[in-house]
Amino acid sequence: MTSWKGGLLSLANWAIGPKQHGARNSLIAWMPSKEAVSPIDAQAKMLSHVKVSIESTLSGLGADFSLIYEKNGNLRYHFYKDKWKCPTWVNGQSKIADMCSIRVRIVEPLTGSAPRFISGVKGPVYAFTSGHETQYNYIVVTNGTASHAPQKIIYTALSKQLPAWAYLYLAPKTVHLENGEKIKFPYLLEKGTPEFFVYPKD
Repeated sequence: MTSWKGGLLSLANWAIGPKQHGARNSLIAWMPSKEAVSPIDAQAKMLSHVKVSIESTLSGLGADFSLIYEKNGNLRYHFYKDKWKCPTWVNGQSKIADMCSIRVRIVEPLTGSAPRFISGVKGPVYAFTSGHETQYNYIVVTNGTASHAPQKIIYTALSKQLPAWAYLYLAPKTVHLENGEKIKFPYLLEKGTPEFFVYPKD
């Protein structure tokens, strides 16, 4: 993107929606129309991009994983790594709350044009926005009860793997650092680079 300082709040209002929606993690993207033949096809292509990004990220971080649910635009991965105390599922013993997971929802996009402040994408697009109360796009990394997976590192690596026209919005107090502390402010990830809503005075 260019001129983030001028467009960041506009992006949040345009793609994420009301203020209360800023309290949840979201994915926003503007897929060039040439990449799909219909909104349904675009949804499938976006899911494929996300799956490749998640699996490449977890492999790169040395974590094992399983895709345990895939239906109607929803995905759920469990990932396992002893260093993070992310356990492997054991039938009859494990609880969902103990598992480290990545949950995804990709809904059928709208058609239109990318906002003017988005650079590198011109012409008609499939817009994956997240302003709807319940049907919105997201990627959410969750730790198990006793685990400490470095969520900030995972989100950053994921963002690097996503297409250049896809962005992650991370809400305040939803992302854990390696030491377990939560990041208190919201920010966007663009190809792994954080973009903030407040800038220091020059």
